[in-house]
Amino acid sequence: MSVQAGPPLGIIPAEYPTTTISLEKGDRLLLVTDGVFEAKDKAGQRLGFENLVSFIDTHRKEKDLVNILVDHVADFSKGAERADDLTVVELRWGVSSH
Repeated sequence: MSVQAGPPLGIIPAEYPTTTISLEKGDRLLLVTDGVFEAKDKAGQRLGFENLVSFIDTHRKEKDLVNILVDHVADFSKGAERADDLTVVELRWGVSSH
């Protein structure tokens, strides 16, 4: 899925595009801050957005995707200083969390 984006919230005054998506029962939506895909390893290489998307795609059926993702980023950046926050929010549509 590709949606229009704007500048990071709060950086500059901006008009943000409105996007409508349709979710079906069982769909999941992950919201992440840039600290997730900008995490760096000891050599200073970033995880990167495409690698993040690939990792999520590979693990999208996992029940505990958020923790798996956070562990992946922590493993990737082990030994490197974290320069930004790491926030991941998962929304599940029409599925009980039990």
